[in-house]
Amino acid sequence: MVLFIGLLQFLLAGSKNVKVDLYLHGLEGLHGTVFVYVYDNAEDFPVHPDKAVARLRFNAAHVQPFKLELPPGDYAFAVYVDTNGNGRIDRNWLGIPSEPLALSGRPGFHFGPPHFDECKVHISGTRFRLDLRIRD
Repeated sequence: MVLFIGLLQFLLAGSKNVKVDLYLHGLEGLHGTVFVYVYDNAEDFPVHPDKAVARLRFNAAHVQPFKLELPPGDYAFAVYVDTNGNGRIDRNWLGIPSEPLALSGRPGFHFGPPHFDECKVHISGTRFRLDLRIRD
């Protein structure tokens, strides 16, 4: 019986959400709405924001960190600043985003959207800090 209770406590402890503190660097001087999309799979990242497991929306002047809670696992973050207020990320004629953005991980440049495996970060523990740099 003690073994069963110990196993149950272990499983319940492992299922607790991780408190994520997201710090966005490079927002200074930017105006607009910050959109944060968190994905847990390659099929949706980053082109289906409606299928993100977490979506946050803040004014660029919001006090940081941005806080969210996620179950432990692998996630990819896509962040952009909607500077013109149209509610979507704008792209140039090559399809490259023309509004400030940040991606987790260290994706290399290539035509088309980045791959989930390039951008994923492993969220674990009780608290996790993620720093992302907004790029124009």
